[in-house]
Amino acid sequence: ASYWNARIAPERSAAELFKGDEKTAGKLRGQGVTLVLSLPTRGIICGTGALVTTGEGPGNEVLIQSDVALAIRYQTAGHGDQSYPGSLMGAVALLRQSMLDADWYTRAQAAWTADPTFARPEANESMVRLSGLREAGVPLFFFVDDETGWLRSARLAQEFGLPAVIRGSNHEYRRLEAIKSAGLPVILPLDFPETPSVKTPEEALDVSLSELRHWYLAPENASRLHAADVALAFTGDGLEDQGKFLEAVRKTVTRGLPADAALAALTTVPAQIVNRSDRFGRIRAGGAANLVVTDGDLFARETKLLSTWVDGRRYEVTAEPHVDPRGTCLLYT
Repeated sequence: ASYWNARIAPERSAAELFKGDEKTAGKLRGQGVTLVLSLPTRGIICGTGALVTTGEGPGNEVLIQSDVALAIRYQTAGHGDQSYPGSLMGAVALLRQSMLDADWYTRAQAAWTADPTFARPEANESMVRLSGLREAGVPLFFFVDDETGWLRSARLAQEFGLPAVIRGSNHEYRRLEAIKSAGLPVILPLDFPETPSVKTPEEALDVSLSELRHWYLAPENASRLHAADVALAFTGDGLEDQGKFLEAVRKTVTRGLPADAALAALTTVPAQIVNRSDRFGRIRAGGAANLVVTDGDLFARETKLLSTWVDGRRYEVTAEPHVDPRGTCLLYT
């Protein structure tokens, strides 16, 4: 009893689909990551995300919370069996229509409950689920490809009066004032553009000025958003190697993001975004025992992570040198 278009699937839940991958979890622990928000990625209304730890254990042990956020993508034909929508305009229209349908479905069910002589509405699990998530105030997580999609998503969230978070694209610097006015937090990817190859005149001609500009400014995007008082966090989504996560964060620091803001983007801000500041994001009595131990400043290039603690369990990242402290004792009589 689902929605007529398979790309609208709010009933899909990452908590039910999540399957731990120890190899990936180990890489994340090696970067100091202790919590992950796992989100479905197929469709337009993709489903709800789950907050999980990077610790070892079965799903029921690493799962912290389900229904943390509702993932929204503007996927068009080519990502499923149905041919509609085949354009961005169609994807936006279908998203809006599903929201309006959920409102109508709630009213229709209420009317039938009050007066059984009305025609019974059809059963629709998707609309029941979408209505429940909206009533609970579960935030929408919009995945966008550029600053235009960023502002489009902000308008949609405002239209339906829903809290929202934008998974950005590092193009935000192009519309900084408008994005600041939207007042929404942004999650920034760390897969910065690779250095364009301009070794030959022919290669140089193939690289546009806009491509060069974005290559240069993308790592600086975080510092510009911070200067504009936009709440920001980081995601490893998009990185080919999750073992490069911390290296990429350090790059944003070298490009102007204050170290305390970078630390907040990894701790307190993500906890606020998922509404779990009660247990996570800070070291304090009663908080989760998720800790990172280093041998120096976290964002210094030469600093090594020594260990990551998840739920009070220590995971060694860098092996400590085995030195015999006893030495040699010489006695003189």
